[in-house]
Amino acid sequence: AEYVQWKVLNGTTVNNIDAWATSKGSFTGGIGDEWIEIDFGIVRTIDSINMASRDDPDWATSFPKDFQIIADGAVAETKTGVVAAGRGVLQNIALTAPITCRLLRIRITAIGSSSSHVTIGRLEPVFSDVAQGHIGITAGLQVAYVDNGSVQLSDVLAAQQSVDLSAAAD
Repeated sequence: AEYVQWKVLNGTTVNNIDAWATSKGSFTGGIGDEWIEIDFGIVRTIDSINMASRDDPDWATSFPKDFQIIADGAVAETKTGVVAAGRGVLQNIALTAPITCRLLRIRITAIGSSSSHVTIGRLEPVFSDVAQGHIGITAGLQVAYVDNGSVQLSDVLAAQQSVDLSAAAD
């Protein structure tokens, strides 16, 4: 229960339980078959993945070494021999080509050593369809947002649009 899925997506890796981990014993001798899946809710395009090891003394031993990147059920790319950059250090793993999907699965088949489980401190898909700090809003959608302390409604969008949330005071 201390290594729940949402902790890999919360943007931090501040201590040894701020991570996602599989059950101990799921990897025998560093080999296994575990996965984590993200449903974006809409089709998105990513061109890389940021990943950090767990902030723990065993950070290098349980970090994914070999894994597949699966987009909407199909293997899009296989990574082998990945090495963690350091204890809790966020590193960029570039993709050969951008991947467009709604469901992104990382299927881990080998880890750094003979640890008995997988841990990831932080996982961030890097989107190329919408700039960082923005969100993509689909056509026909109206959203509520806060501006200077009051709730406002957006226009009904005629086409997909990128909205910059990083500059909003609220």
